[in-house]
Amino acid sequence: MSELELTPSSAVVPKAAVKRPRRPKLKFKDTWWRHAIGILAICAALFPVVYIISSAFNSNNSLQSAQVIPSHVTLDNFSNLLHNTVKGNTGATQDAPYPNWFLILLILDVISVV
Repeated sequence: MSELELTPSSAVVPKAAVKRPRRPKLKFKDTWWRHAIGILAICAALFPVVYIISSAFNSNNSLQSAQVIPSHVTLDNFSNLLHNTVKGNTGATQDAPYPNWFLILLILDVISVV
């Protein structure tokens, strides 16, 4: 090796050895607005989920009369769905074989995973 190759100026310094100055830690008074926007976004995203869940437990068979907290909580909607006795707005029983649909969906999911 030549003397030029052995000089210390050609030595490679690892990046981990280079110290970078730390950024100053942000305080809550500087970032409160980020938290407020995040909380508002979470509330806006979760409202439809809460509305659908409360409608599922509502005793009325309509979304128009649904409230965030239903006045009469019931599980009849779930039993009607699983026993295929879903009643429409006219009072007639509708054919909605939900367990069959769920089984088909489960089979398709397993096939797509494998």
